[in-house]
Amino acid sequence: MLARLLYSLFLLCTISAAGQFANPYFTTLSVQDGLLDDIARSEFEDANGYNWFGTKNGLVRYDGNEIKNYTLYSQQKIAQTAVLVSYIFQDKKGIIWAFTSNHGIYFYDAEKDAFRRFILKEKYENHISDNTIFPVINGIEAHVIWLINYNMEQNLLELLQLNTETAELVDYSSVSKNAASFPVKTPLLVFRANCNQLWLAGANKLCIWNSKTKQFTTQFMLPKILSNAEILEVIVDPIETEIFWKNNYSGNFTVESGNKKLRGKGTGLGLSMSYDIITNGHNGELNVQSIQNTGTTFIIQLPFKT
Repeated sequence: MLARLLYSLFLLCTISAAGQFANPYFTTLSVQDGLLDDIARSEFEDANGYNWFGTKNGLVRYDGNEIKNYTLYSQQKIAQTAVLVSYIFQDKKGIIWAFTSNHGIYFYDAEKDAFRRFILKEKYENHISDNTIFPVINGIEAHVIWLINYNMEQNLLELLQLNTETAELVDYSSVSKNAASFPVKTPLLVFRANCNQLWLAGANKLCIWNSKTKQFTTQFMLPKILSNAEILEVIVDPIETEIFWKNNYSGNFTVESGNKKLRGKGTGLGLSMSYDIITNGHNGELNVQSIQNTGTTFIIQLPFKT
């Protein structure tokens, strides 16, 4: 009898849970509820569970019950209008940062419950004031933030290192003074792995940051045999953080950061596996010659041992 009762309760709970998933509940927020704009250009959930929304008219915080709008002021204490908040971010110290596309950088002052303008040193002030900020991450040091910036004037992507203590920017791009030691012409994204490793992806390369030399060095390259060998995105495996999942036009791949081993996932022709066997397994070469509307020739060269 007890067994039947427990089974009935289990079945009832299962059906109830299934019903909850089948009919999820969403709370809709709009201008009528106090939002500054109907379109959120950026969104972020901070360590306290508050949701921050960046709109073309400023910043909004939602704590689950109430909406609060934040006015952003210029250095001269003038309320800014038409502020486009393109990215919201929380650093290692717990400070909320708001990157705008037209009015610079702001940070949240928790004591005053207000955002304050972050003043860069004069020679850096105009560098990102009218540009679009892409994903931002924490550096290895607590006072360092890395960000990818679209420089509209020069029509290029820049990797910038922001020091929040000295208010200085270091530019790692193809036109900066660091260009000679920078292995990627166009930075795509910067990401963290294993807590103390900083990685950069761009074109067909994965590069790692060396804190001692203050430079990025190439750790891995997609083989040229892959058509359109350009990395589109990189995701760190949540379980095995030594493994990165990469996607490009030729398919999905994984690479182990320790031994630089590439594994193809669903590429169709098995080219990545063939390349790995020939080059890594037999110390050979695999080359391809292709003529449009004619055909493709694969050339395999293996070392001859007597």
